[in-house]
Amino acid sequence: AKVRAPKGRSHEEDDEDEGLDIKKFIKKGLAAGQAPADLMPLMMMNMILEKKDGKKKRRDRGDKREVSILGGSDSEDSDSGGEYLGKGMKAVTTLHRLHESIRRRPRRIIEQFEQEVLKELGVVQGQPWTLRDWVRKQSWGKFKGIQRCAVQDVEVYELIRNNEHQAAVAQVIQNLKSKVQCVLQGGEWQTAWLLTGLQDPLTRKEFGGSREEMAIVSSYIKALHDLKKKVRENQAANTGGDDDDGDGQVLLTEGAFLDAPQVVDWWTKAFVNTFVAWGNFITLGCPSERGSGYEPRVGYRCLADARAFADKLLGEVEEFVCLELALGRLGCDGKRGCIEHLLGQVHCTGAACYAGFAQVKGKVSTALPVVAERVAMPEQAGKVDPCEWLPPDRAEVVRHLDRLRKPEETWEEVVASCHRVPPEEEDALARKLVAHNMAIPVREDLLPRDRDGRLLVGGLFSVAKNELEDRLIFDRRPENAAMERLEWARLPSGACFTRMMLEEDEYLRGSGDDLRNYYYTPRLPEDWIKHNAVGRRLSQSLSKELGLPEGVHHRLCFRVLGMGDVNGCDIAQAVHEAVLQKRGVLSEGSALIYGTPVPRGPSWEGVYIDDLLICQKCRVSDVIPQDGSFVAPPPQEDDVDVQKVAQAEIAYEQAGLLRAVHKAFRFETRFKAWGAEIDGIKGQVGTPLTVRRQLWMLLHKIVATGWCCQEVLRKMLGYLSYVFQYRRELYCLQHHVYRFISSMPPEGWVRLPAYILDELRSYALHLPFSFWNMRNTVNPTLIATDATPTTGGSVSTRMPTSLAEELWRLSEMKGEAVRLDGDCIEELCMEEPREPSLVASIVGKSMHWKVTGSYTFRQTSHVNLQELRALRRELVRMAAAGEHQGTVVVALNDSRVVVGAVSKGRSSSFKLNGMLRGLLPHLILGGVSVALLWIETAANPADYPSRGLSLPPPRRAPGWLRKLGVARNCIIKGLEVFAGVAGITKAHLEAGFDMGPPVDVLYGLDARSAWIDEQIEAGLLYWLWLAPPCSSFSALRNLDAGGPLRPKDHPAGNESVPEVALGNALWRRALQLAWKILNAGGYFFLEHPRGSMAWALAETQQLMSHQAVYMITLDFCAYTGIEGVHGTQKPTRLLTNAPWGRGLGKRCPGNHHHPPALRGARAKAAGAYPPSFCAQLANAFACWAATQC
Repeated sequence: AKVRAPKGRSHEEDDEDEGLDIKKFIKKGLAAGQAPADLMPLMMMNMILEKKDGKKKRRDRGDKREVSILGGSDSEDSDSGGEYLGKGMKAVTTLHRLHESIRRRPRRIIEQFEQEVLKELGVVQGQPWTLRDWVRKQSWGKFKGIQRCAVQDVEVYELIRNNEHQAAVAQVIQNLKSKVQCVLQGGEWQTAWLLTGLQDPLTRKEFGGSREEMAIVSSYIKALHDLKKKVRENQAANTGGDDDDGDGQVLLTEGAFLDAPQVVDWWTKAFVNTFVAWGNFITLGCPSERGSGYEPRVGYRCLADARAFADKLLGEVEEFVCLELALGRLGCDGKRGCIEHLLGQVHCTGAACYAGFAQVKGKVSTALPVVAERVAMPEQAGKVDPCEWLPPDRAEVVRHLDRLRKPEETWEEVVASCHRVPPEEEDALARKLVAHNMAIPVREDLLPRDRDGRLLVGGLFSVAKNELEDRLIFDRRPENAAMERLEWARLPSGACFTRMMLEEDEYLRGSGDDLRNYYYTPRLPEDWIKHNAVGRRLSQSLSKELGLPEGVHHRLCFRVLGMGDVNGCDIAQAVHEAVLQKRGVLSEGSALIYGTPVPRGPSWEGVYIDDLLICQKCRVSDVIPQDGSFVAPPPQEDDVDVQKVAQAEIAYEQAGLLRAVHKAFRFETRFKAWGAEIDGIKGQVGTPLTVRRQLWMLLHKIVATGWCCQEVLRKMLGYLSYVFQYRRELYCLQHHVYRFISSMPPEGWVRLPAYILDELRSYALHLPFSFWNMRNTVNPTLIATDATPTTGGSVSTRMPTSLAEELWRLSEMKGEAVRLDGDCIEELCMEEPREPSLVASIVGKSMHWKVTGSYTFRQTSHVNLQELRALRRELVRMAAAGEHQGTVVVALNDSRVVVGAVSKGRSSSFKLNGMLRGLLPHLILGGVSVALLWIETAANPADYPSRGLSLPPPRRAPGWLRKLGVARNCIIKGLEVFAGVAGITKAHLEAGFDMGPPVDVLYGLDARSAWIDEQIEAGLLYWLWLAPPCSSFSALRNLDAGGPLRPKDHPAGNESVPEVALGNALWRRALQLAWKILNAGGYFFLEHPRGSMAWALAETQQLMSHQAVYMITLDFCAYTGIEGVHGTQKPTRLLTNAPWGRGLGKRCPGNHHHPPALRGARAKAAGAYPPSFCAQLANAFACWAATQC
């Protein structure tokens, strides 16, 4: 071969150039003038030749280049040649070749990837490595879910490389399950990852030892914590009580000491000041610099009233606080102690802490490993046959529990059970279960399985019971997924006592019993035992010890009810109730069931699974003092509760149920039951004081550190929700926290934002007040409110005590979860309260109501928001009045949303809950509680004033309502005060109405006499006519020689002038009587000249601003009745709340002449009302009264 110079040309190329050049030939032909049509064949031939040469060149070049992963040329990615690829199809073709190579050349892909991994990891020859190392090295950022998926893929890859193909397929299946579970839980991996069996790459190791060592150490730490608690309690008992009762000194700072009582007193006052400041902020908001909020238009109290309010709050806080709490040294026990331990590990340096997460795990679990010797069991389990005690219909259900099993296609998800029995404890536990007759071995081939042949086996774990024993919990979730729920259990609650009222001469005492290991006492039917398999397969040694046949596998099956059976609570509750009912205990009229009306009588009793409580309201001859000096008299043999306690003991003995005698108590006035602490003399019920104090300390520590995790915050909300059930209006404090918890990461500690810290502070501020006072009374004023999107209205009436107590008993107790637009019954999950609604509707139609408000809202809004605003307006008004303190206000409302939200205490609607939170300070400071009854719109009397309509007459009260004290009173008595010639009295007497004697000095009766007030308070007066003297208020007195008596800028005048002082006194007396009868539910007319300076007085303006009061303007000359004969025009105003006065406003027709204004004696003589006016007033009253009687 010849050597060619760079850029040189070969002879073959020269030969090609010397060949025929068709392009040149075509150019020459065109230049010579040849027709293009003749040259067309040559052009086509040239295009065909060029295309053929191009394909040959590409094929030749491809034969000389290296083949890539796609099986083509390495340089094709950068080569632009090829007409076909050059037209946009090259990328598509390359992608297709890549997809084909996954199946055609898999080994090449694997080898190339592994070479890249080795190069990136820097692995030298002979060094061991796995793909897990490469995954850890990658930067996944915030895509934690993708990182978990990569870990799953790597596990499958490693199994395939180890030739474990079946295990790899199983791992793929579990990985798929975990992804589905993650989707079902909204992206939450914590539970889903457990299905993979892999170590979570995002969690850190919690303990250095093995799992068994961790269980042993955690049990030791808990036992040590409980021991320290006992030592503290014994030391406190030896020193004579709590530390806060001592007179010792407390070291505040170095060299500074303060007496212990002074510390508690300072802390209490600071707490109350903070609480009042919080209430002001919630009610008034944060005012702007130039806003009107610096001068809020709210009610103010005199110093004496403010002192009374403050003393009441101080007393409640003093009962709550102790010295350890005030100093921040109070420790927690139980589950709260675990939370305290976690919080103690959080170290934050305030502003210098920049980390996103605190390095402390937030798991709070009460599940403990099972230690056989600590498990509490009866000597012989299963001694009671439920079918012998249950009613026939329920006994039949228990005999055939297999009928409750659902078809397998309808089963819930069958999850893996939690079995925390160490292998070394398995035989000992099984031996103990068999010895105590709690379980028996059953052959595995007889046990139920699912369609895939998997056994439905439960697990066992323990929870702490006391210092020596643990409760054994049966995790029966695999079998529970295949069962229907019986729903027999209708349980009581300590919150039922928030419906109890104690009179001044009554106290409460209680007796209680607890059954020992009651769950393991009722036995299961023989054919149902196989459905309660638990734990691992019995070992060969234990099978031989139990005398089981060799070579046959057995598992233990419970033969008694287990704590964890889906129907365990229902069957256990039904058996306990049936045993007691056969001895006359738990009668229908005295049994407590949470969410239903409480018993009417003095005996209250209930059973909560294994706990019995019998309570009795007892009465003494005198008022019970509240200073701690009262000692309850001993019980008598003929007392109802004494007899029922005796019958309960006999019932337990007959049924073979063992009582925990050390837990029993008899006829105590202060006791704990169902999680509540009840003081029957003080009349208080709530969560135990020690628990509330510990919760306060936990909140204090969370707020102080500023950090928390999702698990701890959820636990705290659970504790607080349990505390707030004794004063449900406190639930509205949980404003932002639920949404914040849902946005928290499932693991790790995060810094809490300021608004969440403020919310936690508000919980702590209300813990001292989170109890129910059974000494409260039902307010005799029944109110009803209603609203439209633009207007609102309210009415009220006085009700007898018996009716008030019955409405309180029937009022909504638990409320329901409602949204702002959730007023449709189909959208409500709670059953409709039919009985209270029916009773309330009849009451709403049968009572004599008076309008207390009819107004227009500042702006249009959603009707449910306006309904709540109308109710809140009335409650704030009543809370501001001192006479309603310590009462429960019963209210009727036709909004299902309002009734549900207010009764529940909160709403998931941010706007509704915000309004409830704004109402809370008024309720606490005013000592007012609210009880609502849902009624139909047609029965709501407030519907009329909310639409500007007059109230309709009440319907005839039915017999049962009359028995509650409601009777129709048709005697409507009026009284004319400052009567003069008594024209009003005469006209009404002539119309047949009862009138009192006219009150005037002319008749020897003084308007300032106390008998008028007494008759109003006794309900003997229905309406008043008030016309105080107007001589000193007349505008004509400005013409007096001595100057005006009452200048325009000072309508009260100079009270050093006797005439002015007398006029002011009589006018104020008229206002006093108007307010008194208005508050008593009656009506009034206040008459004075139109130009009187009395209308400008501040006291008059306050009465005029009342919602139920309106003004009538009239001219008495329009009532003369004789054409051409007219006296003075005498323009007059009437201020009234009477519904029959709206047609009295006649004005001068202008067709006659008025004489000059009269003064002196002539003016006094002309002050008599025209007879036609008096007659028309009496006729209007007669028409209205006819509709009322």
